[in-house]
Amino acid sequence: MKLQGGLCLVSRLRRLERLQLYFPHCGCEKEELSWLCPSGRTAEERAKRRSIVEGWDQLLQEEAVLEEGRLKNSTGAHGMILGDGAEDVELMDKMKNLGLLRDIKDMLEEMNREDFVCLPDLRRLSCCGEFEQSPERVLRSVFVESLQRNLGRFSQVGAYFNSGKN
Repeated sequence: MKLQGGLCLVSRLRRLERLQLYFPHCGCEKEELSWLCPSGRTAEERAKRRSIVEGWDQLLQEEAVLEEGRLKNSTGAHGMILGDGAEDVELMDKMKNLGLLRDIKDMLEEMNREDFVCLPDLRRLSCCGEFEQSPERVLRSVFVESLQRNLGRFSQVGAYFNSGKN
């Protein structure tokens, strides 16, 4: 559930009331999902997400090169799909980065604006088949369990070294 995976793109669904997520383990930092809750939209949380995005420069450059090559090799394909006269330049322009890392970065920048209201109708969230609860409660649970798992690993390592078996 890394930030670069694009889950933030669901924030475009202004009337989304319920969201179910399925992932085997969280594998991310709190600020990568905290935007789902009002408490995760603070200036501090936004700054943390901004710092993550700043690390994407190389990936964004590589993506731009690949996308340029793809577009060069598929010139006119959208005309064949849509047919003559069906091309809406404004719509095509809005969709040119759809689903790309560039789209994710743009969405995160939009979400970081003070006036952006993220998922105003989201009331229930569920992770990995658990019961739907408030987003705050679900994320608290996910990150507490993740922390406990990691602490458990550390305690097992500590127990190994303290046992004298090494």
